Amino acid sequence: NYFIRHIPPQQTEDFCRSIDAQVNELVNKCFAINFEELSDFAKSRIRLPIKLGGIGIRELLKVRWAEFTGGVVEGIIPLLDKTSDNGFVKGKLESAHIEHWIGEKAMESEDGP
Repeated sequence: NYFIRHIPPQQTEDFCRSIDAQVNELVNKCFAINFEELSDFAKSRIRLPIKLGGIGIRELLKVRWAEFTGGVVEGIIPLLDKTSDNGFVKGKLESAHIEHWIGEKAMESEDGP
């Protein structure tokens, strides 16, 4: 997940497809099945968390946007302005830069933020 959390999703589509295909091949070998021949219901069930009856394998292609957004937010929070017991502490990021990464239009570019 490191790459999809740190590289804009517009640039990771092919990478995610490749990883997903390799994971499907591994599932084929481990369970002696042909993943591509399974029904959509069966594929969805496999992708569920273990506690819900699946095997806990997520499809990276579908979660890459959420993963990237989570990675950006996680990285930005420590850099924001803070108020502490000693008063106001200026953060390292300006609001315009934050808007670029997580603002309303951040995911609309073909190349990413």
